[in-house]
Amino acid sequence: MAFTRSLLARVPHDAFSIVEDVEYGIRLGLAGCRVQYVPEARVFGEMAASEQASRSQRSRWEAGRLALARRLALPLLGRALRERSALLLDLALDLIVPPLSYLTLATLVGLAAAVAGMLFSLDTVVATTVWGATALALTFYVVRGWLDAGLGWRGLADLPHAAVFVVWKIALWARPDPGRRGQWVRTARGERDP
Repeated sequence: MAFTRSLLARVPHDAFSIVEDVEYGIRLGLAGCRVQYVPEARVFGEMAASEQASRSQRSRWEAGRLALARRLALPLLGRALRERSALLLDLALDLIVPPLSYLTLATLVGLAAAVAGMLFSLDTVVATTVWGATALALTFYVVRGWLDAGLGWRGLADLPHAAVFVVWKIALWARPDPGRRGQWVRTARGERDP
C-alpha cells in the first residue's frame, strides 16, 4: 500500500485490527476516498516460509475479516443506502459476500444435491435451475477474470489448483488456531524467522 502525505493528514492511519488494510480501506471510503489499483507499481515482499506459517496467516486473515464484517457490514450498508453511495455499498458488499472459494463450494454442493434429487424422482427442477444458473454465473466470472488478467493458457491450466485451495481453507476452519480467536501471531517469512 502507498499513501500520500496529504491523505494521511486527512485520514490518519489508525486501523489496528488483524486486517488493518481492509479496515483502513473502509475508513478511507467513509471519508470519500476511493482506493485505486496502480498497475505500474511493483511491490516485493517475502511470502510465508512454510505451510504451517501460511495456515496461521490465512486463519488470522479469515478471522479478522469475519470480525470486521460482524462489526461494520450492516452499519456500512445502512449508511450506503442512506447516502446513496456506490462507494460505501461496494465496501459493504465486499464484507458481506463470502470469498469466491466458499461461494463455489456452496454452489457445487447445492447443484449436486439438486441433481441427486432429480435422479431420485424428486421435484427439484427449480432448485437445479437456480443452482445451475449460479454455477454458470460463477464460471463466467472466473473466465472473465482469466481473460482480463491476460494469463493465457497457463492461467487456465492452473485453475484446477483452486479446488485444492478450497479444501485447504475448509481444513483451516476444522483445526483450532490462535488466529481464529483474533490473536495476532507473527508469520514466519524466511530463514531468519523461527
